[in-house]
Amino acid sequence: MFNLDNYLKRPDALSLDQALAIYNQIPYEQAQNDGDFKELWQDIIDAALDYVPIRVRWNDQNTQERAAVDAGRTRRHNAFISSLKILNRYTATHYDAEWLSQLGTPVTDRKRIGDFAGYIVLFGVLKGR
Repeated sequence: MFNLDNYLKRPDALSLDQALAIYNQIPYEQAQNDGDFKELWQDIIDAALDYVPIRVRWNDQNTQERAAVDAGRTRRHNAFISSLKILNRYTATHYDAEWLSQLGTPVTDRKRIGDFAGYIVLFGVLKGR
C-alpha cells in the first residue's frame, strides 16, 4: 500500500501544496484567448495522459514487464518534460511567468517532474467536476 508520509519524507517529493502552487502560476486566466497557449497547454495534457498510465501500471509489473515498456515510458516522460519546457518558455516571454524551475531540472529531478504529470491529471479531473 502507498504511504504518503513516507513519500513526503523523500528529498525529491512533490507535495500537493507545492504542485498546486506551481500549477496555479501557469497563467491560464490571462491566456484565455491565446490560441498558441491553449495548443501548448493541450500538448502538456496529452503528454501527461500518455505518460501517467504507464507509471501507474509500473507498480504492479514484474521485471520482465517493466523491461518491455521501459523505453516507451522514458520516451513519454521525455515528451512530457519537453512540453513543459516549451510552455514555460512561452509563458516567460508572453506573460512574465516562469514556473518550471520550481520543479527542478530534468537531469536531477526527473521523478519530481514525473510526479507533476500525475498532479496535472489529478487537477484536471477535479477541475472537470
